[in-house]
Amino acid sequence: MSDQILVIVVDPEAKTIQADTIDDNLTSMQQMVGGNIERVMAPLGDEAEILWIDEEGKLKENFHFNVKGFPDIIAGKAFICREVDGPNGLVNGDTDLDVAAVQSLVTWLPHLDNQALL
Repeated sequence: MSDQILVIVVDPEAKTIQADTIDDNLTSMQQMVGGNIERVMAPLGDEAEILWIDEEGKLKENFHFNVKGFPDIIAGKAFICREVDGPNGLVNGDTDLDVAAVQSLVTWLPHLDNQALL
């Protein structure tokens, strides 16, 4: 069984931001975002906090959000965790952010035509 990590989940379709735990493995991460994952260095207050998104989110019919200070629109569900030092390099760990901190950084966007985003 794999270790679990504490994440903050951003769901633009439900317009919710909530804490959750997921297994720290590729399959769980992909299930969380609904596709292949992509690591995004969005300004989340601490450079160790990482936003994981669906790398093909803009090609799918998704709802969107923006992170304050980030120049691009995020399409689809995403989650935040923290990079920490592990025995063989950087690994995923529990986020240090709380829901309120993330709520202050996220702006929900209207449902957009994905073709306009490409």
